[in-house]
Amino acid sequence: MILCRKCGHQNADDESFCAQCNSYLEWSGDRVGATPPPAATPSASSIAPPPAAAPPPLPTAPPPPKATRPATAPVAAAAPGQAPPPVQAPRVEAPAPPARKPEAAPVAQPAARQPSATAPVGARPRPQQSQKAEEPAFKPGDRICPSCGVGNDPARKFCRKCGNSLERAVVAVQARVPWYRKLFRRSETVFQAGVRPPSMADPGTTMSSLLGRVLPFALVVVIVGAIGSYFVVPDIHSSIDRTITQVKRQFLPDLVSVTPVANAKGLAAIDGNTTTYWQSGGNKPSISLHFDPTVDLGNIIVTGGASGDDFAAMRRPLALDMVVNGKTHTPLTLADTRDPQSQRIDLQDVSDLKLVVTDSTGPEGQPVAVRELEFKAIH
Repeated sequence: MILCRKCGHQNADDESFCAQCNSYLEWSGDRVGATPPPAATPSASSIAPPPAAAPPPLPTAPPPPKATRPATAPVAAAAPGQAPPPVQAPRVEAPAPPARKPEAAPVAQPAARQPSATAPVGARPRPQQSQKAEEPAFKPGDRICPSCGVGNDPARKFCRKCGNSLERAVVAVQARVPWYRKLFRRSETVFQAGVRPPSMADPGTTMSSLLGRVLPFALVVVIVGAIGSYFVVPDIHSSIDRTITQVKRQFLPDLVSVTPVANAKGLAAIDGNTTTYWQSGGNKPSISLHFDPTVDLGNIIVTGGASGDDFAAMRRPLALDMVVNGKTHTPLTLADTRDPQSQRIDLQDVSDLKLVVTDSTGPEGQPVAVRELEFKAIH
């Protein structure tokens, strides 16, 4: 932690500029909690012993004197009949050794001429090349400096590395992962030293490896068999087409307008003209329609009431029963409005359709009026 002396803000160890006042932390920051490195103590091997004094020169002895042969005394002649007297060898006196001169005091030599003993030096360690610390990856929301490209905290106003302003910084966003990578994403399990992942295990020792080999092959066989059955077996072909049609009708219907055939009384409701209207009295008035050929109806659009000023003077339908090919289906519920009302009906193979008014609103005793009926068939 680096504490700024100017503003007192606490900064991270890897930041060069203060996040609060943008001061250069090498000049105006103090590291908090960092212990100074211990002082290096000299080892015994690194201390060289003092140079030893040179021994004084020894005095040279004088050469020994040459030995001289002494003169021999004349020997007297022996009397006849007597042995001659023994001859004595001359005695040579050894010379006395010369007196040893007193030793002189050692003369101090200059430092440059004194021999010096150096301690053995071990192998020097090789200088290690300092590796530059890699910048961490950008996190979503980081402000990327436009000058040096370093990510900064969203709350910073100046770059933590170069100190430039972050007004024009680009905000880092999370990369979008394609959908297929989400489905087949690999697990990021970190294994300990000496532990092998399952993919490196012996294939013949685990059941999962056996299933991993058999299942893809079985899946391919099923897909190929289904495609072949669709083109070879007629029943499967028609069943698949029917299923596709039903799904399409349910979610993506393709609707086209169809016009039924009606009697003379009901033509005013299907003529496409909203200024005319069909009307009928009685308890439950009805209108009958015919479709040739049969159709699959998807929508019906009902515009109730009379046109113009007659809208309030006549009754308007609120509920209609649908009788399709002689069978009654779910009734339609309508609102009392002048606007067209579209409703989903989803009727198949319709040839005869009868609409019966079961409920209405308006003045009592007046006939029920319908301006227009429109039908949308599923193509």
